[in-house]
Amino acid sequence: MNRKAELQKELDAHKKAINDDISNIKTTGKKIALSSLVVGGAFFLSYSIARGIASARYKHTAPPESFQGAVYNPPPPPKPVKSGIGKKVGGIIMTELAILLVGLAKKELKTFISRINLGDEQEDTE
Repeated sequence: MNRKAELQKELDAHKKAINDDISNIKTTGKKIALSSLVVGGAFFLSYSIARGIASARYKHTAPPESFQGAVYNPPPPPKPVKSGIGKKVGGIIMTELAILLVGLAKKELKTFISRINLGDEQEDTE
């Protein structure tokens, strides 16, 4: 009977250890997923802004509404604006903006990860 009680205690200890490991894996997974969302969102925002600036450099013409019988003639692709200095300045501004946004995303990611690490250390001490 004594052996059975010891085995039951070991079983309970192992169950508790497994449940603790599972909860640690869940919290770590949530933190990683949240970090990934923050980084992905920052890069998507940077990309969207850069693309918006880049599309402003092109002339958008209205598509022709000409139909010849049952065949539709698709509109030609938009042509880039041919301005020498304006194109260069726009390219420089777009590059600098992309660098600025990536730098800000990097800074925010560092502070976010440091907060996560501080949270882990506080949980370990408790």
